[in-house]
Amino acid sequence: RAGGWPVQSRSMISAWFEKHPAEAFRQLHQEDRLRRLRAAGMSPELFVAPLTSAIESTVKRVGAGLDDAERAAAARMAAENAARRQAAADARRQAAVAAENGDGGAWSIYLASFTGDDHREAARLSRDEIARRYPALTDAFVTTSARGSSVLAGRFAGPEDPAAKARLKAVKEMAEGGARVFPRAMLTRTATDVDQGPPGPNDLRIVRQRFPKSQVYSVQVAAWSTFGSEDLKYADMKRAAEAYCRELRSRGEEAYYFHDSYSKISTVMVGVYGPDAYDSKSTLYSAEVDAVMRRFPKSLVNGEEVLIPLDPSNPQGKTVPQGPRLVEIPRM
Repeated sequence: RAGGWPVQSRSMISAWFEKHPAEAFRQLHQEDRLRRLRAAGMSPELFVAPLTSAIESTVKRVGAGLDDAERAAAARMAAENAARRQAAADARRQAAVAAENGDGGAWSIYLASFTGDDHREAARLSRDEIARRYPALTDAFVTTSARGSSVLAGRFAGPEDPAAKARLKAVKEMAEGGARVFPRAMLTRTATDVDQGPPGPNDLRIVRQRFPKSQVYSVQVAAWSTFGSEDLKYADMKRAAEAYCRELRSRGEEAYYFHDSYSKISTVMVGVYGPDAYDSKSTLYSAEVDAVMRRFPKSLVNGEEVLIPLDPSNPQGKTVPQGPRLVEIPRM
């Protein structure tokens, strides 16, 4: 306790005010009077007992200790707290849907951005503070790129998503001390390098972490996606890609998986190669890359081979299995 007040978060204190209006009245009025005494250079300790007695008399006289104006203020506070709790509940439901579907959508609400050498840490600290101060934004998360980091909230199918519009309106209306908290809030596409927590041992992100600025490649041998189907869940696609990656690892292959939340495609790659993986003049792959492509002549899509026209100009002609391809490892 500090100065007679429970040391708790703002939301907990507000909830306590709602449950105990008479005690809140006593605390607020006593603190106000003690501040005035201190400002006048008088020792407030001499007046605590008589002040408490006077406040108790006022509480008994007016019932809960609130006049009409104070009752109206309490009602507004209760309504605001109820709205915050509802927004927090909505955010939790959105997070649950996102977890079930794999990512919940490629659009989010922009809250803040950071640049500089320490942009990752600055964004993380900002995210933690936002979640602590604003219960409606406990689902805030961080995205990072080579240029900087951003703090976003929510997952939505697109800018026309009714849930996205309603959430953006609520965020833009959030105010503190008479000023808007997030005046620049807007809907934005979520970056592909959304902070998904520490990468696992087979996550392709660990390769990019080892070579943050180098030109490095891998051979894509499989991909999984919902392709917009409502009968499939992206979370299942991600699990399938990771399972195939583990299978290849068990066979001695240097396999990795990569989840792209933009396209909702999860890919499996084999090997890590430098700039000499492909010679643009001779159009030949390096011996290591060529060996991988020979071991994986068919690139799987959702676990099955895909036939493509041998001659793109003649789609009705002879078909062949789609092969693997060399791709640059995404930069974070």
